[in-house]
Amino acid sequence: RNRAEPNDEYSDYGLTKREYFAAMAMQGFLANPLALETAANDDVIKAAFAGHIAAMSVECADALLVELERTKK
Repeated sequence: RNRAEPNDEYSDYGLTKREYFAAMAMQGFLANPLALETAANDDVIKAAFAGHIAAMSVECADALLVELERTKK
């Protein structure tokens, strides 16, 4: 069961918990102005940066889901 419950704030968007957690992680990574400034100056770096941030965001989401399941009460 990875789908959001009807009363979860993100369920209106049709996102799974994994997608929602990944989006929140990505938002946090992209809030770093130094990282954005570095990537904005070079198209090759920008493409690599986007892929790296996306992959890290999904990894964070997966790790959170594992930890939540492990510590479930």
